[in-house]
Amino acid sequence: MKKVLAVLGLLACVVFIGSVSDAGAASKQKRVVVKNQQSSPVTASVSFASDSEVNAGVLGTFCKSSTGKLNCVFDIPANGSKEIPNPGYKYLNMALAFKANVGCGSTKAEVTVNNPKWYDVLDVSLVDGFNEKIQINVTPAGGKTTVLGPPKGKSGNQKVFGVFPEGCDVCVERRNPPCGYSKGKSPECKAGTEMKPDVVCQYQDNSNNGMIEVILMP
Repeated sequence: MKKVLAVLGLLACVVFIGSVSDAGAASKQKRVVVKNQQSSPVTASVSFASDSEVNAGVLGTFCKSSTGKLNCVFDIPANGSKEIPNPGYKYLNMALAFKANVGCGSTKAEVTVNNPKWYDVLDVSLVDGFNEKIQINVTPAGGKTTVLGPPKGKSGNQKVFGVFPEGCDVCVERRNPPCGYSKGKSPECKAGTEMKPDVVCQYQDNSNNGMIEVILMP
């Protein structure tokens, strides 16, 4: 999982909503719902960042299994959904994959919401690889939905909004890629420069209330 608060270079890959000066001015109350739009039940695996106030220890029996407090596995019925319990709207920083563990070979939804200190940050990441098409819908209360992804597949995502293409850890190149990818420019990465990619990889939002939907597409 990318440490978005520590890596200032990622600022180049985002859309800004609001201003930094008011980013922590009000308490945020965002819900996160995980949806399965496929016709069979699926398993979702979550890896929580160490600073996430929501984790497997907090979720308890919501996780059908867990390995320590930073990993949680839960099932979603066919054409169904589950909301990640967070009655106090605590800070949630997670990466989620469907039908696979979070790691090499899996598509990840990276979601950081209810951050009291900075913007909320979301993206669909193929930095570790690809296994499923994931879409993220960001809907502020009373506002218009912004759609991130879904990826077209393992390749061909240069123009897809809100998606880090395969192995492209800084959006426009493979600088220090994981999972065996070679460093350097790749035709799979987005055009432009690190400070100004032609299509945004990571979306930042400062709305205080709303819904985040992480969707496994058919």
